[in-house]
Amino acid sequence: MKKTWFAWLLAIVMLASVLVLPAAPRAEGEEAEGLKKLVVLNTLVKDMETVKGEETRFNAYWLPSYKIGEIFEKNLWFVPEANEIVTVVAYTDGYTDDGTDSYETLCEKGLAFGFTDNKGNVYDVFTGPTQKMNAMVQFMGYILSGHECALFIPEDGWENVKELFDEIEMAPADSYDFICSDGWTEEIAADDLEKVQIYKSEGGTIDATSILYAGYGLTSIQYIVPHGLTAESEPVDGICHIVVMPNAVGVLDEEPAELMNYGGTVYAAYPVTDVLAKAEIELSPVKAISYKDGFTFEYDAELFEKLFICLDTKNKNDAFTCGKDQVRDQLCKAAGQYVFADAALVYVPGVEVLPDGYAVEDLFKAVGMAEAKSYNFTCADGYTEEIFAEDLAKCKIFINDDRVDATSIAYPSYTLQDILSITPVF
Repeated sequence: MKKTWFAWLLAIVMLASVLVLPAAPRAEGEEAEGLKKLVVLNTLVKDMETVKGEETRFNAYWLPSYKIGEIFEKNLWFVPEANEIVTVVAYTDGYTDDGTDSYETLCEKGLAFGFTDNKGNVYDVFTGPTQKMNAMVQFMGYILSGHECALFIPEDGWENVKELFDEIEMAPADSYDFICSDGWTEEIAADDLEKVQIYKSEGGTIDATSILYAGYGLTSIQYIVPHGLTAESEPVDGICHIVVMPNAVGVLDEEPAELMNYGGTVYAAYPVTDVLAKAEIELSPVKAISYKDGFTFEYDAELFEKLFICLDTKNKNDAFTCGKDQVRDQLCKAAGQYVFADAALVYVPGVEVLPDGYAVEDLFKAVGMAEAKSYNFTCADGYTEEIFAEDLAKCKIFINDDRVDATSIAYPSYTLQDILSITPVF
């Protein structure tokens, strides 16, 4: 009985050995799965020129903006001197930014209405290359310069125009002309100013209270001046002319013509198109992988082509994309690999964060390198060493004297200096 059982077991094993056949070899001309090339970004860009300018600004908000100089040119009656101090005041707490800008420097900036920050707050902001995000009065209420006031409107409006006039030191008068965008003007006595509001109507216009026609509003209020004052008048002490900015000529019923930055930093960077051309990598959707924590971010191919790649030279520990077409925070900030359909760009950061560089086997797994019997490791000077797959466990790519080198198997006492690319040999 025992011998019969053993015979059956032996027959089953022999049958299994026949049925479990080795994998068929790849047919001639059949494409291997996985990437066919790995290019070291550090080495690739060594002799390439960077671009540095507004087009390489990193992590800015790009906002539709009006040019402040053009708005003022169309609306101000008493134009300040170029060096006149500009005072900007917040409507929330009266915080004052006094003297950061002169009238001339303010005119070079842009203005964006209704910016929404990452906390959900909505307010108006200055934009442009010279405006720093952390040097901006949030919840801007008004701008004062010379005899002019540029007035912005809080969500709740200005409930008491008398208090507003006291704040801005409006020129004293017995009455004031409230001028609408269509030219309609109402004279309102100084004694009635406490009853007057400037507010957002249900229809979306910026209006003011009418004293003459109770229950109605002055639609799209544009200017406020002491009664009888005109653009040709000689201004008196104090603010003589208020421009309600959302209703200003060139703003009301007109879309902003400029796309200007709010914040961001300009870096020296390499155009993606130049990098891919030199690396001989075909554009495709891109997956960026962080060398710090493995975070991945996928770029659309059409967008990625418009961007720039920056290797932060201050600490040599970061690689990121930048550019006017990139939405703020829509990127991988510590990219170690950019993986395309058929190839990958690899950035090797400094020894401070990656002391031993990349283990080649781990790197191949991360990017999805094609399996092959061996791989050609090619240096920037053209020298190539073929390293067999079974030796990859011994190989690293690492920073060495400001170069990126690779382990040499053929000459263990030396390194493959300025390693540029790795390609599979099938």
